Amino acid sequence: MFRLHGSVQHYQWGDKYFIPRWIGTTVDGSPWAELWFGTHESGPTNATDTNGKSQPLTQIVGELPYLVKILATSAPLSLQTHPTAAQAAEGFTRESSIPQADRNYRDPNPKPELLCAITRFEALCGFREIKDLHSDWVRRGWHELASDLQHRGLKDFVEASLRREIESPKFNLPGWADAIVRLYPNDPALSVALCMNHVTLEPGDALFLGAGNLHAYLDGAGVEVMGSSDNVIRAGFTTKHIDIDELLRVVDLDAEPIVLRHDGTGTMLYDIQCELFEVAVIDFDEHAIVQSGDQVSIVVATDVKGDSIRTGEVLLLQPGELLRVNGSGRLHVVR
Repeated sequence: MFRLHGSVQHYQWGDKYFIPRWIGTTVDGSPWAELWFGTHESGPTNATDTNGKSQPLTQIVGELPYLVKILATSAPLSLQTHPTAAQAAEGFTRESSIPQADRNYRDPNPKPELLCAITRFEALCGFREIKDLHSDWVRRGWHELASDLQHRGLKDFVEASLRREIESPKFNLPGWADAIVRLYPNDPALSVALCMNHVTLEPGDALFLGAGNLHAYLDGAGVEVMGSSDNVIRAGFTTKHIDIDELLRVVDLDAEPIVLRHDGTGTMLYDIQCELFEVAVIDFDEHAIVQSGDQVSIVVATDVKGDSIRTGEVLLLQPGELLRVNGSGRLHVVR
């Protein structure tokens, strides 16, 4: 059994308080956006055994096919999507001579992802039906925009918006859009975001996003599990590299988000049918037992008062290892 020490990512949109308080360290005023646990080269993890000896996680497990993150936002993330395995492999080869800052593909791997809410969490993901959008937009007074959407259809409307052929509405916006407008007042991706589903997760709920699903995280903290990849194709709401042509090639406008609700009791395996990883949430009042099985498991103490693991701690179980926890709280188990 090893305790894992994550790699911090200080992105601009990160929250200054949640992650340092969660792991019990000093708040230093910088934005702690993500804490990575995995073997991806952009954020390698160290592991400490019961004798206090530390070593890179790769020396223990080789390369993991997934990456576990603690994510905490204080501002909306970019509007983005991720490629399939075939698209990632082709794109990585195609962009091999491009500087890193201008690349969409940093590795040849796909990036399906599951966001498990630790706090209340808001996100945009997938697209609403045109008839519902039209009715909503007419009620808001966006008559010209509603007519344009109905005339063009979703695919052409999305492309025209991103290419600045359509002007985003300036009034009567939904509350979640206010923060985006304050940060990115002239971003053409706003009209696209207004076409999308606004999803709210309560702690323990999860959102699964497969390849091609356009999405943006808006607010909250969670455990994010994904393919071990840093491939992001962005449409807007960011100062990072945006590639409209590539996004339009990769995005799947028919992709629907999978929202998984947790009733707050017992053990639940999130039903995502993902080949790269599986994730379970365990709620317990007196004790919990986690069995690693025939492969390694990463155990995240999202909110735990216990003897062998506490809130903010992350453990690696070797194949066949057993973790017993006396106490109460919530664990997320990734394998």
